Amino acid sequence: MSKNISKDKFITMISEMEQSAMKDNQKCNIKCNKIKTNFAKDKKKLSQKKKCHGKCEKKRMKSVKSFHAKYPKEYKRFVASLGGGSSKKKKTRKGKARKSKKKINK
Repeated sequence: MSKNISKDKFITMISEMEQSAMKDNQKCNIKCNKIKTNFAKDKKKLSQKKKCHGKCEKKRMKSVKSFHAKYPKEYKRFVASLGGGSSKKKKTRKGKARKSKKKINK
């Protein structure tokens, strides 16, 4: 169960959590970057390096998602406050476009 947390406090908490997750991700990626590859010749090392980076990203996403799951109400409120895309769709005209008619003076 989550406790009620103020909006400002949650914003600071989420930014701190994301910063720490990124630091851990960068440390993990340093190990992956030590795998030397020749992209043209060594496909095995290249795939090994990609898997390593993928594991690091999965770890980061797992920690972020667990934080979001810990505070679902606050996270929902935080996302709603960000704004962005609207749920309303723009209406388009279904009829034919109007053509302008010119009057001919005689």
